[in-house]
Amino acid sequence: FNFILAFVLGVILVGMGGYTTTAIRDVTLDSPAYEAGIRPGDTLTKINGENVRLYRDYVLYSVIHSDQIMDQVEYERTDPQTGEITVYTSQVTPEYSEEQGRYLIGISLSGENHPVSSVLELLKYGFMEVEYNIRMTIESLGMLLTGKAGVDDLSGPVGIVVMIDDSVQAGLSVSVGAAVMNV
Repeated sequence: FNFILAFVLGVILVGMGGYTTTAIRDVTLDSPAYEAGIRPGDTLTKINGENVRLYRDYVLYSVIHSDQIMDQVEYERTDPQTGEITVYTSQVTPEYSEEQGRYLIGISLSGENHPVSSVLELLKYGFMEVEYNIRMTIESLGMLLTGKAGVDDLSGPVGIVVMIDDSVQAGLSVSVGAAVMNV
């Protein structure tokens, strides 16, 4: 029943707030991604065999695998005239950024929010929301077990309330709806 409740809540969240894709907004000139042929408007689908269908999937991958090289990047490109989607896989050798302390390929995602357009899409992205949260929990526990995260990275009830307050305040700077979605 916990999974059913999570799915129902995921559907409600997606219905209220939509979803964000991994559409690429910018590609830095002469970056590894640019050299591999990735361009603005392309959409990431996998990195090193792991699905990155939502913006949060990409962020989670970047955090969990910050010390790993993104060798194989799969992306889709839509032909503007025909609407035909072509899937590409490129060998991308990331460059280490001293400033950010991780490997980067030179892209930034749009983070654009899309409203759902059908019941099937609502159910699909509701399921993806649950899948993301389960994967995030498992990966986070794995970070604790492997030493990538320590006890100092954990929070109790007071820390959680502080984080919720910060999220609500950030959401209020956009709108009341954004504040509710952040909780």
